[in-house]
Amino acid sequence: MLRIQDILEEVAFLSMDLDFHKQVRLSEFFIKQYMRSMEEKIESYIELLEFYKSYRAYVRAKVYYSLALQEDSENQKNELESLSSKYMILAASYNF
Repeated sequence: MLRIQDILEEVAFLSMDLDFHKQVRLSEFFIKQYMRSMEEKIESYIELLEFYKSYRAYVRAKVYYSLALQEDSENQKNELESLSSKYMILAASYNF
């Protein structure tokens, strides 16, 4: 199971990035293609995949917010805070 989880976390990371950039159909296609390539049935891992997507979005939000706290430029600070907020919204949107 650990082998599957590690790969699933990486799959979730790319999928989350596609979701963030409004490429939801591509994200869904990628996940479907990945699942087809698996020898095992992993439909039961969908909830875990959603968790990983939420986790990765949360980590991105945290990183951007931390960068915003260190930024001197008000414009750059606002942009980083905005990115952080968008990732937090994305993280909360996943159902697991």
